[in-house]
Amino acid sequence: MDKNGRRGESRKRRREVEDLKKRVKADAAAFFMKDDLPPELAKPFLEGILDHESAPLAIVRDVLGVEVDPPRSEDLDDESLRLELDKLLCILATKRIHVCLQKGVPRRRVYQYILEEVLDAEIELVPVGNHVFNGCGGDCTSCFQLQYCETAKREWPELFKDRPE
Repeated sequence: MDKNGRRGESRKRRREVEDLKKRVKADAAAFFMKDDLPPELAKPFLEGILDHESAPLAIVRDVLGVEVDPPRSEDLDDESLRLELDKLLCILATKRIHVCLQKGVPRRRVYQYILEEVLDAEIELVPVGNHVFNGCGGDCTSCFQLQYCETAKREWPELFKDRPE
């Protein structure tokens, strides 16, 4: 390709990127992007944002492809709970849905979190990527994971004063 052909391709890519930026800004309440990102990186990035923004929504339970009606945690002994939890985590993972709570959270609490928060949560049906449920809502004082959270221990040690381990 000669010099004029390369310039034409470069201008075309820049125009495509500018058009994508306009479309993203029209849909997004808050969006910014440095203008020094090369077009070959900016274009797929902006296309990914648009795909994400226009993705349909669904309830986790409805996208699993199998009927999921797990027993209540209080109806299970420890071994049965372990098996049910492993089964749920595997079913979720097949749809790129992951539960990643703080290390040390007891299995029974993880299972309960899945039943109460994950199965009936609304997610975007994006063609690529993963959905991660980490249990963090940002309100450390009422978080069920607080005693296991190293970030909270480091950033807000006052939350742990006068609190039994």
